[in-house]
Amino acid sequence: MSAIWESIAAPVYVTGVLDASADTVWLLLRDFSNLKHYAHDVVSSDIEDGRPADQVGVVRHIVIENGKIARERLVALSDADRYLRTLLLPPEPMPLRNYSERLRVIPISDEDKCVVELIGSFSTPEGTTEDMQARISNMYQAAIVGIREYAEKSSPG
Repeated sequence: MSAIWESIAAPVYVTGVLDASADTVWLLLRDFSNLKHYAHDVVSSDIEDGRPADQVGVVRHIVIENGKIARERLVALSDADRYLRTLLLPPEPMPLRNYSERLRVIPISDEDKCVVELIGSFSTPEGTTEDMQARISNMYQAAIVGIREYAEKSSPG
């Protein structure tokens, strides 16, 4: 008997403030292959088929520390609005389906800082929604810490 899947009504939403300009942070994050530089549990993240890392439609092949493999498709990228959207392709490395994520970099107008925003939505097996929301929230919080460290290492001086 297969599991009954339920949709999440409210997406997972996490933000963090970085001491770097939105333009600086966006230049690091718009390269879809750069996940390995800020996601601490990612061993490698390479674009399949040698296509440009900022081309909508490319697939990112991710190797996670635990040996699991994930593949994500870049479905939208906007330099004007500093965001990208991804879809996790099956088979998923966690018990979820229809995973979609948006990463956005928002300038703080009167300071040389920005906000990084991560929003994810997905379906889970019935009865596991809260656990998966917590896991994804923790993953996003760790990513923001990693992005902050990556931006600090990448800044001149």
